[in-house]
Amino acid sequence: MNETKKTIAFACVGGLMLALAGATYFMTQPTTSAGFEALGQPFFENFTDSTSAKSLEVYAIDPDSAKRKRFVVKEDGGIWRIPSHHDYPAEAADRLATTASSLIGIEREALKGKHKSEHERFGVLDPNDPDVLDPESTGKRVTMKDDSGDVLVDLIIGNRVENDEIQPEQMVVGQNVTTDRYYVRHPEENQTYVVSLDLDLSTKFSDWIRPDLLQIENSEIEMLHINNYEIAGGAGGRLIQKQGDQLWMRREGGAGSWKLDGVNEETETFEEAKATTAVSTLDELKIAGVRPKMEYQDQPLITADLKINEIPELMKEPEQFNMMLQQLQVQLIEYGFNLLPTEVEGQLKLVSSVGELEVGTSAGVLYTLQFGKTLDGDEDEIEIGLSSDSEAAAESSAEETGEGETSEAEEKANDENIKNRYAMVRVSFDEKLLSGKPVKPEAPVEPVKPEGYAPAAEPEKPSDEDAAPEPGTEGKAEGDEPAEEETAKEERDPKFVEYDKLVAEFENKKTQYELELTRFEDQTKSFGEQIEKGKERVKELNERFGAWFYVISADNLKTLQLQRSDLVSVKEKPNAAAPEGGLPDRPNLNFNMDGIPGLPNAGDEPKMEAAEDPSDVVPETPDVPDAPEVKTPETLEQSEVEKAGQAAGESAEKPVESDEAKKETPAPTEEKKPKGESEGGL
Repeated sequence: MNETKKTIAFACVGGLMLALAGATYFMTQPTTSAGFEALGQPFFENFTDSTSAKSLEVYAIDPDSAKRKRFVVKEDGGIWRIPSHHDYPAEAADRLATTASSLIGIEREALKGKHKSEHERFGVLDPNDPDVLDPESTGKRVTMKDDSGDVLVDLIIGNRVENDEIQPEQMVVGQNVTTDRYYVRHPEENQTYVVSLDLDLSTKFSDWIRPDLLQIENSEIEMLHINNYEIAGGAGGRLIQKQGDQLWMRREGGAGSWKLDGVNEETETFEEAKATTAVSTLDELKIAGVRPKMEYQDQPLITADLKINEIPELMKEPEQFNMMLQQLQVQLIEYGFNLLPTEVEGQLKLVSSVGELEVGTSAGVLYTLQFGKTLDGDEDEIEIGLSSDSEAAAESSAEETGEGETSEAEEKANDENIKNRYAMVRVSFDEKLLSGKPVKPEAPVEPVKPEGYAPAAEPEKPSDEDAAPEPGTEGKAEGDEPAEEETAKEERDPKFVEYDKLVAEFENKKTQYELELTRFEDQTKSFGEQIEKGKERVKELNERFGAWFYVISADNLKTLQLQRSDLVSVKEKPNAAAPEGGLPDRPNLNFNMDGIPGLPNAGDEPKMEAAEDPSDVVPETPDVPDAPEVKTPETLEQSEVEKAGQAAGESAEKPVESDEAKKETPAPTEEKKPKGESEGGL
């Protein structure tokens, strides 16, 4: 009995040891094909051509709002569009090609996790899982399909891998650790792998389009027209347009100075810096969202030039046309625009709530921007209006019924706090904006030949006999011929001579005209190419703008809504009583004649006081050197002394002038200086 128990006990222990050994064996075995054996294999071996991808879907959890986001790009008729954003064209289609190319042939480089419980740690939770809203633990799921809808790529991309997180034994042989690696997994697998990716997935609308609204360079802008007006209610409930300031600013060339029409430079100062700021703002206008314009049978009810599209099929049904027109007006009012009748009966024009702006470029492209209402909300509401459109429609209905009205001050305060605004853009071509238009040269007028005109006779060439001098004429000059021979020659009619002169001038002008005409033809051809290029540019832009309302960032929009008082200041008038800088200094009337070139020194000429009193004048004594007032140098010649005495006698014979006459007497003329006296003195 005891032996039997021992045998049974040994058998149990042996079985237990065998079970432990088996468990140990299976636990220490490498991962099966669902793990390590898949290393080095591509995720999507059938995806080898990036052009086969016809759609891209990106799902993610927005880190700011913690909302689930879906972004779709799809090819439609050869054009990539964004269905999630009203089929707006994906202008950054090269981003899609880059994304597709980066997913071709991606391989499982290292195994990091095998269990579902590890997904959160690696950030590879599925964003489509309704129970998951944590952006840190949720990855971005990218799905690509072909034109048949078959899945080419479906992958969840998680957190970025740090270099020290990968052990050498987890890597495929020959792989190097780099910094562009991510944790990824297939949505139908639990294993998490490490994959090298050069990929920038985005669910932002602005990353898939060209966000620059006008696509214009600062240096191209040469004209600004700010048209300030308001739309207000008139008699009978009709809307009227109240016109405000209209400002025209221009510059020549991209680096020229801005000028404002109507500025009086004598009394006003133009603040050019504000015009420069406005131009910079235009260059920086960005698209934040889009809304489609109303259509009828795939045709917009508003044309690219913002006029009512008179669709023939719709015009045949007046009731249908009027109904569509009313629906269009509701949409326009919703975004801050309206339709007003024009001076032409039956025609309407599109107006906006806060005026409009025209921008002219050196290429002849004329942009017209109309700005509507402001709006605010989260990213989806701004980009596509998921919830804001219904709210805006309710607000529009309340405005029509008079409910919920706010004061102008409240509306202004609200607008200042909101950073987005609706806008519409149209583009036209204006040849007047082009510079350097060639001017055809004027052809010269050929002179009229006078009646009886006879050309001038050609001069006869002298013969050898004529060249020999006649006997007896040797040594005579050519001009010694008798005058009778000249008069004997026949004289031409002066009209003929003048005609010959005009013909010579005409021939010169004709040659110059032909050169200028050739240059004009070349310039005209080049100018015509500029026109065609500008018109083609307008066509492209209208295809972009024609079907859309835009939401633009309005951070700096107020820099475009300028009044004349914002741009012009009045110069300060100078004070007439005390001009700037004080009164001018009193002129010095005490002239010192000493040293002036051309005049004798004051001390060396006779004093005028000797001739003022008749009693002091001695006409019988013309000897000037004896007069005590006259200082005569010893070097004076006798002839000069006699002249001085004669001058003194003549002055004595003049009548005595009164004091008033003395004041009006002009300064004495310059006297001849004695010999040996230099300018400025002896």
